[in-house]
Amino acid sequence: MASEEASLRKSMARKASKLLPSSLLDILSDRIQRGQWEAALKVFELLRSQQWYQPYAGTYIRMLEMLGKCKRPDEAASLFQTMLADGCGPSREAFTALMSAYTRSNLMSTAMEVLQAMNATPHCSPDVFTYSLLIKSCCDCGQLSRAADLLADMTARGIQPNRVTYNIILDAYAKCGSLDKLHDLALQMLQSPSPSCRPDHWSRNAIVKGFGNRGDIRRMEEWFQRLTTPSDGPDSLTLHSLMAAYAKAEMFDKMHAVVRYIHRYHYQVDAVTYNILINAYGRAGRKTQMLKTFTSMKCGGVRPDSVTYCTLINFYGKFGMQRKLPRLLEQMSMHKVQPDTALYNSVLDAYRRASDISSIDRYFAAMQEQGCKPDHLTYNILIQAYRSQGLTDKADVMAVEQEKLKQRDSINRLFVSSLEPPKTRSRLDANELRSSSPAICFNADREGTQVIRTHKRP
Repeated sequence: MASEEASLRKSMARKASKLLPSSLLDILSDRIQRGQWEAALKVFELLRSQQWYQPYAGTYIRMLEMLGKCKRPDEAASLFQTMLADGCGPSREAFTALMSAYTRSNLMSTAMEVLQAMNATPHCSPDVFTYSLLIKSCCDCGQLSRAADLLADMTARGIQPNRVTYNIILDAYAKCGSLDKLHDLALQMLQSPSPSCRPDHWSRNAIVKGFGNRGDIRRMEEWFQRLTTPSDGPDSLTLHSLMAAYAKAEMFDKMHAVVRYIHRYHYQVDAVTYNILINAYGRAGRKTQMLKTFTSMKCGGVRPDSVTYCTLINFYGKFGMQRKLPRLLEQMSMHKVQPDTALYNSVLDAYRRASDISSIDRYFAAMQEQGCKPDHLTYNILIQAYRSQGLTDKADVMAVEQEKLKQRDSINRLFVSSLEPPKTRSRLDANELRSSSPAICFNADREGTQVIRTHKRP
């Protein structure tokens, strides 16, 4: 068997030696583009075995970037060592590609060691792109204090953060609700002497959404007015954030003012616009307005999506409209909206409110037939429904299934955490790597259902 494998390899080597350089390079480029990392590594090994092969740093960087996207940090580290062994010295781009492989796999400690090695290696000092990559990874992992430290470190080293760097941290502060830090950083951007650091529409979206989601309407409006000029009007995302914030605060007059602005200046009205209105009316118990808005959505040629139906199903259950659910689900099927776990959870909860066990069993079976995996919310709904009707046996079965799901989740978390090297791991130094529009007027609006038409913005 071993002799057959050896002969096969020799045969492949003979065939490969007849390939033209352009042929192998084209094959390698195709495998990299497709993200087929195993095939790319094999082709690259053949490439290196050719007599005409000359190491090229750009090829290694492309390979490192591909391995990072495929979350193969070990293979990326090995390839980096191969690059050094082939005589291609380390560069800022190669270091950054290696760092990206670690950050994409949440190996932040090792990524920080690569940063230290860059600082210790001549002509490989990190730039604003390198720091922005690390800062984004820290924000994605919830390590905001480390992200702030990196921002301070790059400034101390004379590397000027750009708008992208600031926007990454702005978005992180907005999502976690650090409103004071969000305000301070936005003010820092606004007062920056460098035009490349001034807030743009991405900054405005993050700021407006951050304050709006936390109910800080005053600062949301203040920053919106400050960052909106006649030459730089809001985009749809900003307007939707305003609508959602006013809806959450039940400030319907101002929500309607935004709707009128959308209509007046011919912004495109899409499913997100209607979903915000439907959810707002449903939360406020305005059933008639909710249903009229849904009708207006369909008449306006806007196709409802899974969020639309999820929202409606939730409120159908709360309003005691379970009898109309089958018709609503038929419409969903007509609009070719694929049901998912969240949607089935809404259906199950709606029938739980009506104590309709037969419908719960029927839709739970349909959920499994559709290949939608139950989550913890699914089991909570089922357990509560069965116990409320005295069906303890069924409730116990669901409790056992939920416990199995918890165990699977725990194993998955342990597996992910095992990928992170221990904190006592020795640092990686350079020597190791070498060898190894008009503003909206917020006026009170008259009460009434807003029927909006669909327009495309010119």
